[in-house]
Amino acid sequence: MNWQIVSVWLLLTLLHSHVNSQQRIYGGHKIDITEAPYMVGVTVIRTPDPQPGQKVEVYNCGGTILRKNLILTAAHCNTNGSYDNIYPAGNYYITVGANTNELSDGVLHYVKKVNVHPEYKGGHEHHFFHDVAVLELTEEIELNDKAQLTELAESGDKAPVGTPVVVKGWGVNPDHNNDNHLYAVELDVISAKECIEKVAGGKVEDVEKHQICAFAPGKSHCEGDSGGPLIDTKINRQVGIVSYGAVDCTLGKPDIYTRVTDVLDFINGIIEEASG
Repeated sequence: MNWQIVSVWLLLTLLHSHVNSQQRIYGGHKIDITEAPYMVGVTVIRTPDPQPGQKVEVYNCGGTILRKNLILTAAHCNTNGSYDNIYPAGNYYITVGANTNELSDGVLHYVKKVNVHPEYKGGHEHHFFHDVAVLELTEEIELNDKAQLTELAESGDKAPVGTPVVVKGWGVNPDHNNDNHLYAVELDVISAKECIEKVAGGKVEDVEKHQICAFAPGKSHCEGDSGGPLIDTKINRQVGIVSYGAVDCTLGKPDIYTRVTDVLDFINGIIEEASG
């Protein structure tokens, strides 16, 4: 018997009525996966050994296709409470080529190894610096018009203040509570100083080094968008990873993203390790 198929069947049965849904893109617009074929859904089961009829705690995140066998996402999607308590690889379901965040949509992939940045220490006094992880898949993704590698930022890509950026993610949101389709929203990069004044923590120089802040009135990513991409629309490269923002994404606060250029050494190290 194929236990992966059984586990997915059981998961779909459990999720039908027991998923804890989360808010996502706010103030954006619907797009097709072919407009963001590097996007994947990352579903993490937080309930150990779920049984029929049991409420299942599920965390939905986004991610991008780094290599055919690697997914780039946020570190905090992979930790349970303590930053060093990482979910087992068997708790993950990666959805590729999907317009919605339903596991029955798109092509399902499984994870064999979870790599979290060694300097990630969570929030609070650590301010979610180094909020990045790379998931290694059990099988390679077949690339097509709905599945493509993300174009990652290069070391010189700074995304200065005023840079137009776009963030993308799935599912329900304050505008469309019953809509789990893929959405995008356009923002502009703001200064670390302004960001700290309104929502971010840490020193200006540290936020500038480790993170990108973006804002637009009436627009935001929301909790379930974590791990998804922030794209610099001038160069069409992924410069950020959704990290955190205000608890209520309708409050008009800036959003905070892991700066890709700050974690390139970690990312490239995992790429080299996984290809060797």
